[in-house]
Amino acid sequence: MTDPAINSNAPIPGPQTSDLEPGTNIAVPTESVPAKPASKHAFDLLATVFAELRTSLEADAPRSPRWVRIAHARHAFVRAQGDQKAPIEQKLSDVIQTIVAAFVKSIAYFAKLVLDLKDLLIQAEAGKLLLVTSAELLRKITDESFTTAMAKLVNQDSADLSSIGDAITQARSALDHVPTQEMLDKLSKELYLLLRVAHTDGKLDPAATGKIRMLQWAYGCELPIYGLGAGVGSTVNSTILGASQRVVYDALTVVALTTSQALLDSERDQFLAALGYAGADALKDFQAVNGLTQSGELDLATINRLHHLDDRTGQLVRAKPYDADAVQRARLAIAEARKAEEAKKAEEEAKKADPPKPV
Repeated sequence: MTDPAINSNAPIPGPQTSDLEPGTNIAVPTESVPAKPASKHAFDLLATVFAELRTSLEADAPRSPRWVRIAHARHAFVRAQGDQKAPIEQKLSDVIQTIVAAFVKSIAYFAKLVLDLKDLLIQAEAGKLLLVTSAELLRKITDESFTTAMAKLVNQDSADLSSIGDAITQARSALDHVPTQEMLDKLSKELYLLLRVAHTDGKLDPAATGKIRMLQWAYGCELPIYGLGAGVGSTVNSTILGASQRVVYDALTVVALTTSQALLDSERDQFLAALGYAGADALKDFQAVNGLTQSGELDLATINRLHHLDDRTGQLVRAKPYDADAVQRARLAIAEARKAEEAKKAEEEAKKADPPKPV
């Protein structure tokens, strides 16, 4: 059955706004789509697949953005006379939620494999593991459950996704290809753009935030973050970090989450514990080791780094686990900077108290 909420030609009227930024229109992001690669290497084609997925979710002409329409489907079957859903309407809503949840987890797994490949590419004697991991990523992207979910979510027959079928066909015939660093960087950038949280003037920016995150929040899905910590690492399910309480389109809520401070603190602590950070200065220590401003606050850059997302490079970059030496170096650097600042201030005050006499 065709989902009327996603595929209806009728636009959803009205401006898109966030509770944190009332009345602000959600503009379409300006991130460019890479040109079709001349190379037929599977990993070049995969970067194009993810780029076209992103632009399809963000496209709004002649209708509202596709991601908004998909999020709208969560509420589209609720009767006007209250919140009671009819059985068939509940079933349709549940089907869409299942598809979105599976899709979100697939993208998270692709991110894990790209990070694994980036690690293996710089390791000596890792050739066999590199081949195995490359094959696993290509196997996953060509898995029928993923391609079916993608077709349902972004309408694979539309013009803006015209090359995805060809890309997947090429990927199936190239399972023995090993990516270069440049290829992985392209993939890494596209996954970053799908998964990042973005702010404007300190407030959630739904237009620039990755649409996989927006759909994750809209449907209350878990986004598994793999490889947290040393070695194989742990997995933590991200649910609310970075989300605003509500994002609405016209009068319709497309994201509605409980983001109490207690829940945010709990989820933050799960990430920090998985990475080996503990104690009152755990967040500051994480920021120090990962080269962030040591504010001790859960700011935007820190939220993204906890999810292996680096705002400075616009890439997937593995979050660094606890390193006692790095923490000590950072603390010494802070102490030295503070000492120099205090000395400068004392010198300025001394000059004011005893100004030089005119000659």
